[in-house]
Amino acid sequence: MTFYLETLAEVSCMSSRNFTRVFRQEFGESIGKWIRQRRRDEACRLLQHTDLGISQIAKRVGIGDESTLRRWFVAQFGISPSQFRASGNQI
Repeated sequence: MTFYLETLAEVSCMSSRNFTRVFRQEFGESIGKWIRQRRRDEACRLLQHTDLGISQIAKRVGIGDESTLRRWFVAQFGISPSQFRASGNQI
């Protein structure tokens, strides 16, 4: 599942600005950080449990393209998505 601020705000019947404010008050973190964590978790799950290509996973989780996912993975974990998959998913 891919999360977008605008969609979350809409289903909550709030403006994006108000949703962002309420989310931070309720959960103590920004909605942007929460969305990035969900996307990271979903990318890891797809790498672990599917044979989808890296570019397919990037699109599916809302990160964009393969190069963006790769840069993001290296920044988060110090390894590429392919290395994560090949390592048996041990970080």
